Amino acid sequence: VVPRPRRTRRFVIAGLIAVVVVAGTVGGIVGFRLLGGSADSLSAMAPSDTAVYVNAHLDPSAGQKLALNGLLDKFPSLGGSSRDTTINGWIDSLLRPTGLTHADVRPWLGSDISLVVPSSALSSFSSSSTGSPPGVVLLVSSANDSQALNTISTLRQKAGHIEQWVTSTYDGVTLQVATGDEYSGAFAVTNHAFVFGSTETAVHEVIDTAQGKHAALASNASYTTAAGRVPSDHIGFAFVDVGAILQQLPKAAGGLLPTPSLGSVQGFTGMAAALTAEGNGLSITGVEDFDPSKLSPDERTQLTLAGDVNGSLAFMPKSAYAAGMLTGLKQTLQGLIGSVGSGFGFDINSVLQQIGLTGPNGILNHLTGDAGFDLTPSTTSIPGGAIVVGTDSTSAAQQFAGSLEQTLCAGDCSSSLTTQQDGDATISTLAIPFLDTPGFAPSWSVYHGWILIGSSPEQVKAAIDADRSGNTLASNPDYTAVMSQVGGSNNGSLFIDVLPMLSAIRATLSPGDQSRFDTDVAPNLKPLKAFGVATHNAGDHVSINVFTLIQ
Repeated sequence: VVPRPRRTRRFVIAGLIAVVVVAGTVGGIVGFRLLGGSADSLSAMAPSDTAVYVNAHLDPSAGQKLALNGLLDKFPSLGGSSRDTTINGWIDSLLRPTGLTHADVRPWLGSDISLVVPSSALSSFSSSSTGSPPGVVLLVSSANDSQALNTISTLRQKAGHIEQWVTSTYDGVTLQVATGDEYSGAFAVTNHAFVFGSTETAVHEVIDTAQGKHAALASNASYTTAAGRVPSDHIGFAFVDVGAILQQLPKAAGGLLPTPSLGSVQGFTGMAAALTAEGNGLSITGVEDFDPSKLSPDERTQLTLAGDVNGSLAFMPKSAYAAGMLTGLKQTLQGLIGSVGSGFGFDINSVLQQIGLTGPNGILNHLTGDAGFDLTPSTTSIPGGAIVVGTDSTSAAQQFAGSLEQTLCAGDCSSSLTTQQDGDATISTLAIPFLDTPGFAPSWSVYHGWILIGSSPEQVKAAIDADRSGNTLASNPDYTAVMSQVGGSNNGSLFIDVLPMLSAIRATLSPGDQSRFDTDVAPNLKPLKAFGVATHNAGDHVSINVFTLIQ
């Protein structure tokens, strides 16, 4: 009999962890414990060398519980008496491969669920020759240890003879170790926590940490710094030790990726994010920490740039259903060209000078730093949109547009380029014979020092009209609601107006799929009004705020 490859086990292990995390998170949070509120009870069991730590906190403050409960009530399948039935159905569906049901998990589920990935596990992902799975550990706090132990017994009984089970003891803790084609790993209950590790060694390390024989995550400076910059009262938390992961990359690549090739990305230290519930939506507050001494001069400069209300917002029509804006485009491009320019195998600077981007007269010297893009409704299946870039010189912008025209037309634009006048703006449109796509006709204009590039002349005109009329995205109530949460003065942002975007997606579906979309999808997505992200530079870190408007 040819044994099944252990790679299958890796996917089953990952699937089992995902199943229990999702099932427990949804089931536990909406259990809605009205009293108290507690701290993360599982982080003390995560070793100090943990590269990834994810926690679902099921017992946050009363304010968080009330806000979350109000948000869930806005969704038809999660409101009122139907909530428990819906969630139990989800849990049963997800746990079906294990033979368990919601009745095996929910009665003993405690206040926290955590996923622990030690840095040593990262190298295992590339160890296909050995077949050993990465040492990932799932921790679930237990409100009733005997019932949690019964779940392990139930899992063992329902597995039957598919798996081989061995009972062992480590430092006074009883382990149930399974080996087989469906799943392999070690199970235990200790320190009021259900423990499942994809390897027995990983479980041993967690037990050592819980008993104080191994330093815990709280002793990791990258963790404490990043975690200290996000809200402690949350319903979800994640930490990534980026520095540790980057140190493992050359090993995981088998020597194909030497450490020096990582360049200034080695300046990353840690990342953290916390999920919180607000009265009108869900918020994620994140942070990326850096070691400035390992960054390039351009990157250090970019991190010190103050945020602002991006000037490109003046060109975003109110009807835009997606928009992104960036401050510091000049420094971003300079850093990008400097870091990757030598990797093309030819002189990239000569090419960039030819199109007028770099060089003594290049537009790069005249960028103000503000830039943005938008997507707006279109009469065709192709979304319409525009890119706007700020400069401090109209003449330099016009010279760049001329260089770009000559490059696109291979020096002869007489037959393929047309222009039209729109007040004090000239809009140029390039006909591309081999690209006959309805609604797509690349166009551009230089308007009051701004370079406007659109998917059609109508999109360029819409951007200009927004500036002239003031009827911009800033007058969209959903935009202002989202920006008030993430910060309208920022270094970069992204906004999505969910319902118009869903309408654009629906328009591309067949009539049958549209009917199913209207019946099964739309009602549960209707409360999702808008989504936004904003970044804020702070010298040695970048704060990232994410908000989903739910009404």
